[in-house]
This record gives sequence, C-alpha cells and structure tokens, in this order.
Amino acid sequence: MAPGANIGDETAVFEATHGTAPKYSNLDVINPGSLILSGAMMFDYLGWSEARKKDSKSLREDPFTKNCHL
Repeated sequence: MAPGANIGDETAVFEATHGTAPKYSNLDVINPGSLILSGAMMFDYLGWSEARKKDSKSLREDPFTKNCHL
C-alpha cells in the first residue's frame, strides 16, 4: 500500500499512487488501503487530527470481515 501526495505552495493533491482503478468498482477485488492512507495524509495536512484518527482506525480493523466503519 502506497499513499501519495503532491504538495505545492498553495495546493495539495492526495491520491493512491496506483490511481483509483474505476474499472474495478463494485467488483470487490481492490484493496482500498492506499486510498485510505492518502486520505489520512490529507487530514494531517489540513490539521484535522480527529478525522485522521478515524480514517487510520479503519485500517486497523479487520478488512477481511468488511467491518471497517468510519
């Protein structure tokens, strides 16, 4: 899992390094971990520590049971 961020002087973009793979949507075959971690990086960048904690917590729960709730 590799989160990604492009941070400039006034703007920042956060995304999974592999993209979002829209052709696989609704097929239940993609691990969203890097996108979740990118979101956590964005929350840190924005200073939203409470949101980052919830975002990161979802990865610590068992993703195989599909009980990862924010």
